[in-house]
Amino acid sequence: MKTIFDPALLSALEGADSFMVCTHIRPDGDAISSMLAAGRLLRAMGKKVTLVCQDAVPEKYDRFFEDAKGVITPDQAKDMHFDAALAVDVADAERMGSAYTLFQNAAVTLQIDHHISNPAYAMHNAINGKASATGEMIVQLYDALNIPMDAEAAAQLYAAISTDSGNFTFNSVCAETFAAMQRLMESGLDISDINRRLFKVRKRQQVKMLSHALDKLTFFADGQGSYMFVTKEEIAMEDAQPEHLNAIVNYGLDIEGVCMTFMGDENPDGSWKISMRAVPGYDVSQIALQFGGGGHKLAAGCTMKMTFDEAKEKLMSAMLDQLRK
Repeated sequence: MKTIFDPALLSALEGADSFMVCTHIRPDGDAISSMLAAGRLLRAMGKKVTLVCQDAVPEKYDRFFEDAKGVITPDQAKDMHFDAALAVDVADAERMGSAYTLFQNAAVTLQIDHHISNPAYAMHNAINGKASATGEMIVQLYDALNIPMDAEAAAQLYAAISTDSGNFTFNSVCAETFAAMQRLMESGLDISDINRRLFKVRKRQQVKMLSHALDKLTFFADGQGSYMFVTKEEIAMEDAQPEHLNAIVNYGLDIEGVCMTFMGDENPDGSWKISMRAVPGYDVSQIALQFGGGGHKLAAGCTMKMTFDEAKEKLMSAMLDQLRK
């Protein structure tokens, strides 16, 4: 596998003794699993590692990745000292949430990320917008540092890559993705077992939230666009967590004739987490950037502090600009 890591970044990883490794707020499968695997790599190098995330680890990762039980909050880590801080899968610094203060205070800052919109906010940056997932880059990092990969790291990285690539169906999947998969299989990945747990078995809350969202499915632009939303009252009623909402937006895109879609789920403060998806030929990352977010051409997101009626009008208008071209 080719390496995309600058020698200075590799030297910084080798030179520091203690690390804070963090990821973004409301972490998804790529974020959590890449962070766990990066931490496992650093421990294999003899480093002291503290895993930090503002928000809770999604239940399904906490349940079957033992390393996830060691993730702590920024508040729990505020009095700790770190030689270096490594951000994983964080498209912009603010996405670290309250972990950003700890990141800033480290003598050396590094990041590994696959979001094309990333502004390179660390001292040492490894950004590859062509990678299907940050997990794909962590596989390459194991090879670049010549660190053996065990079966647990392979499982973590499979979770990262498969979840962020739509189970290997998005157009970000390339030859390097499958080269990474070869490395995981060679390292003892039990693909049948982990695939079932990740993609086949669903929690009750996830199914109930899907029902609420589909009940409000709306089309626009003669069926080329769609949107859904769920309210904070519905989320509370079903005792749902962010992980139970992550993949629902895809249902709005996987409909004949739909080219672009968005979904809103309401935060406790009344703001809206917006997820956007598109088919090839369109670019939702540019729409997300308009509203302070980011991501990829076909999958992006942002937070909008307004009513959903106001948000949907702005988002439909932005999508219509592309759909009418």
